[in-house]
Amino acid sequence: MGIPVKSGYWISRFLDYRRSRLLWAQYLPLAFFIALSSLASADSLTRSALDWPLRLYLWILAFLLITQFRLWDDLADLKVDRCNHPERVLCRVKATFPFWIAVMVLAVMNISGLAELENLLGIQATSDFLIRIPWQMASMFSVLMLWYMAWYAWHAKFSENYGFDSQPGLFRSLANLIKYPAFVIILASHLFASAGRLAVLAGLVFFVFSAYELIHDHRLTTSAGAQWLLQGSFFALSILAVSAIRLVDAGWTEAILLSLAMAAMISCFVRFDSQNGSSKAILSKTLKQGKWLFFWGLLFDICLLF
Repeated sequence: MGIPVKSGYWISRFLDYRRSRLLWAQYLPLAFFIALSSLASADSLTRSALDWPLRLYLWILAFLLITQFRLWDDLADLKVDRCNHPERVLCRVKATFPFWIAVMVLAVMNISGLAELENLLGIQATSDFLIRIPWQMASMFSVLMLWYMAWYAWHAKFSENYGFDSQPGLFRSLANLIKYPAFVIILASHLFASAGRLAVLAGLVFFVFSAYELIHDHRLTTSAGAQWLLQGSFFALSILAVSAIRLVDAGWTEAILLSLAMAAMISCFVRFDSQNGSSKAILSKTLKQGKWLFFWGLLFDICLLF
């Protein structure tokens, strides 16, 4: 009787984690944003050759990539979360090894999924930026995982030696966001039409996530340099929108991109209230939460799809 009880306990904990840290309404749209940015890197001829099941497969794979790193991030931050968020599931479980096993299972699934995606897409080159080789996507993803293994190990050692455990820090938070543009590059490595187009879309994803993180995470609002980094992210988004105008043909997409550039430039006026840790903006409360940034990014992607 002990095994069923134990199995039921861990199934319940996994479901609790999914409900609290992997909300469908939040992470499926994020995966859609990553997948759409990857598709937008391709030219119209390449996109027309992709059927809808393959596009759905790309979306699902993007979600699995995000899921693996979300769980991995939480496990790596467990020592910090036990101080700042003791109510979280991982802080209350009897042991974390089943969740580490889940990370490894997801890693195997993602490597296999990327290898299968590569087979479905073929390895014919459409750009001279990357040399297409067998298992290229899986190899790039493996390099990304090795980089994050080294990053987590270094940060854990650094925190232990210098005692920086209770605060996330700007550098650490932004370094954790590198995975999102990396996902775009990996998923688009057999799709993109030019290096410039891919760089614009990878930059879009990074600065959308960084601006959102700086607005949404109240612990970062009091960090030195947070306001400058937020303004820099919005300025970079405005530059990317202007740069993307030369990548589109239709007049209406040029007008939308110009409007997006103006909106990003205006958003540079967002200010933080260091006393209560909330973003203090001239805009409404909904805009202060930063979720509008992903709608901004989706409009950007849609413009490049036409």
